[in-house]
Amino acid sequence: MILTVSFCGIFNVYSVTSDDTMNEDGASVSIDLNDFSEVILKDSQEEMQRLGTSGITCMLSGNTGGIDNLYTIYIRWYGDEQIANISGDSMKISTTNNSNTYYDNDFFFSCGATCSGNQSIGTCIIPTNVKTVRAKTTKLRAYFNSASMWIQSGEINKIFSVNG
Repeated sequence: MILTVSFCGIFNVYSVTSDDTMNEDGASVSIDLNDFSEVILKDSQEEMQRLGTSGITCMLSGNTGGIDNLYTIYIRWYGDEQIANISGDSMKISTTNNSNTYYDNDFFFSCGATCSGNQSIGTCIIPTNVKTVRAKTTKLRAYFNSASMWIQSGEINKIFSVNG
């Protein structure tokens, strides 16, 4: 059995303007379950049907609790397929050269078997003199109900503006 994985490997990162709205700055990790159809349907005699595509993004929301440099980190998912859980070994927010780390934790949460939603995974304080940070995950994965399996996706590795 051959398992073929085809991800675009990019991730949405949002920066927050003064009116606390999120602006897109990038693209998302795309998970097309058709890339896994050989594994998903290995024991099934059913006819192959078109499976959906889902995306996972990261959002950063500033001015948390009225504190200018306090950011809430969100994971957002959307698409055609129900996602039961999302996890990652690490979400790291650091300076672009990795000299200072402001957040570095694993995460796991239930998505409630929904096709879209968002979940806060933590907060971090980014000093006001820092203008760009890197957001990076390791081993980002999602459990898809239709596939009955965990699927590891592409990783976030995105530089974005803060404290602007």
